[in-house]
Amino acid sequence: MRIRPIHEGVSIQITSYACCKADCHAGDEEQQPGHVIVFPHAGVFVKHHEGTDVVVDANSCVFFNHPERYRTSHPYGFGDRGSAIVIAPELLLEIVASHDASVETRPERPFPLSHCPCDGRSHLLVRVLTHLLERGEAGDAMQVEETAIELVDRVVGAACQRRGRQRPRMGVATARAHRAAADAVAGLLARRFDEPWRLEDIARVVHVSPHHLCRVFRAQTGQTIHAYLNRFRLRHALDQLGDRSVTLTHLATRVGFASHSHFTQAFRREFGITPSVVRRVASLREMRRLTRRAG
Repeated sequence: MRIRPIHEGVSIQITSYACCKADCHAGDEEQQPGHVIVFPHAGVFVKHHEGTDVVVDANSCVFFNHPERYRTSHPYGFGDRGSAIVIAPELLLEIVASHDASVETRPERPFPLSHCPCDGRSHLLVRVLTHLLERGEAGDAMQVEETAIELVDRVVGAACQRRGRQRPRMGVATARAHRAAADAVAGLLARRFDEPWRLEDIARVVHVSPHHLCRVFRAQTGQTIHAYLNRFRLRHALDQLGDRSVTLTHLATRVGFASHSHFTQAFRREFGITPSVVRRVASLREMRRLTRRAG
């Protein structure tokens, strides 16, 4: 794995990473340097920790409580890349406590979940932050760290809310089967997001009925399959917006949308602004203002 520090502060460090592995088998045990939130930008990996396997893709973020040990694998034929924020323990506890006072009883495990869906505006903000840091255009350190803290607060708050929603109890075997079905769909869509899928086609691939698949997938992810697929398409489109030789109409069809207008409407719903506006954004300050106004 290639890891590149792009911001190094006292309480906040930010890195970008790229992993080219494509191996179905879990690698050696790893350990993060501190409490870390990883934001995948593209690709998929599986986190193996304490007997649980978590599929992590660009629709989600994943939490690592230091000094937990884990393994990763890349069973879908490609690696992944993204960015990560390392947060000092004292700062992280303060952020988590603003959403969940019970963190005081588990200071060694401040993150309440192993992973959580990443909303569109948080994903857009972390992508722009990473891009500007890599280009040396993000502004001063204070602005960078305020943005990073804003991101941590958003995703931690979402994780705490998600943890508070209790799911119906079910047997271990049933729970594993439901998780496996949802993970199979996520892996399929990550590989083939640009195809014109029908629900029956996906259900046939994962060997369940369409009705059962819809119910299980939403219970496991909190999203419909259609919404999940569109999020993959939109996050992939973000990678290509910087290439001005590609028109928005061409980009829309390339990632799987039927038209420019459909793409623009979906982009606005997900990120709060249009793709043409993202192409014009020149600073981190402007992007923070736009994502707040959109919310």
